[in-house]
Amino acid sequence: MASSVTDTIRNVVLKPFGGNFSAEPESVGSLGEDAIMLILDAFSDISPSDMVDHHTHVLGLGAADTGCYIHESHFDFLHHPVSYAKAKVVLHAGGVKEQAKADQQYIQRLLKLIENCAPPGSDSHPVHYALALDQVHDLNGQPRPDLTSAYVPNDYIHKLTKEHGEYLRMACSIHPYRPDAITELDRWAAEGVRLVKWNPSSMMIDMSNPICYNFYARMVELDMALLVHTGSEFSLTAGGSDDRLSNPLLLRPALDRHVKIIAAHCAAHGKSIDFEADLTQEGLDSFPMVENFELFLRLMREEKYEELLFGDLSALALVHNCDKLLRVLENPWIHNRLVNGSDYPLPAVNLNVMTTYLVKKGLLSWKERSALNQIYSVNPLLFDYVLKRTVRHPQTQQKFARTLFKAHPFIDNKPRPHAESFIQG
Repeated sequence: MASSVTDTIRNVVLKPFGGNFSAEPESVGSLGEDAIMLILDAFSDISPSDMVDHHTHVLGLGAADTGCYIHESHFDFLHHPVSYAKAKVVLHAGGVKEQAKADQQYIQRLLKLIENCAPPGSDSHPVHYALALDQVHDLNGQPRPDLTSAYVPNDYIHKLTKEHGEYLRMACSIHPYRPDAITELDRWAAEGVRLVKWNPSSMMIDMSNPICYNFYARMVELDMALLVHTGSEFSLTAGGSDDRLSNPLLLRPALDRHVKIIAAHCAAHGKSIDFEADLTQEGLDSFPMVENFELFLRLMREEKYEELLFGDLSALALVHNCDKLLRVLENPWIHNRLVNGSDYPLPAVNLNVMTTYLVKKGLLSWKERSALNQIYSVNPLLFDYVLKRTVRHPQTQQKFARTLFKAHPFIDNKPRPHAESFIQG
């Protein structure tokens, strides 16, 4: 009886909202002709082995002693139904069918998707940065699991990348308020880690706080880069989240100390206080609220940040960010400073993917939408890549060049040719 109820919930509730996939990733070769042609076109000028995804989340519940956890509200349907539903949908989208095996099933699914993120018959695949996520720490340096939405330990990510190095690279996560923050940074730098992940709004990090300055200095000495969530946060909100801390202008103290930063999502969503506004000149009584994307572009325009500030494409193709996807396409001058990221598992959540909206925005044709939906039903990671290679600005026909999906020399220490801005009809 319990099994029957579980199957009903999965088929009636979870599948329509997260993880409604009709076939296994390795069956991509059985897709229709239009879908196959779209995949082949997306890979016509790049090998899967040259591709890098800088933004891939790992999730877990602590099964098999991984050390992962999510906030207790995600298990409390009675008092926190939204958090409960969100966790169920996201875990289902990530391939989790049994809570007791959640961590292992999530990774097995992710590895299978990466392995098959390629044209039919290919024997190569991309590499993905697997992101750790530290706990919230207070100003006294004490961990606050009661305020932490999700925790993914560095040691677990390190273990995964050692076991699956052909698929995964490690991005560590170290809260700068920790008393051992710099020691931890040195530890992972010695292991060859190049990328540090922060989500200021959910990790409660004020990047302008001087407590971060020594951490910034050490990052520069170690030539490491910082992947920072920018713009409003929707996913990691259980336990507490403060979107004031995701204001792109708060990147300045780190940038002015020469830290290389990837502004995740190009600050696509929400608004923040423009505390740099000249109230006297602009005739204002208080600092205005400005779109985060515009604040991101302001920083990108400053010459002194030209080799320091970057953006990533993660989540830009999701339904709530489509308007900013259009804006990114119409600003090709920033494309050489963009890197790819999927923000997996979010592209696997059906609620986030509405290709009809992309057609109505003029970014896709109806024929392309149909082919992409077929790809999505088999492999959401492959879908995310092919979609980003297919979309184009409706007026200029500007597309994303292949170089955006390769390693970046300032971040990955691998050569990347100068960005191409090719226009295709």
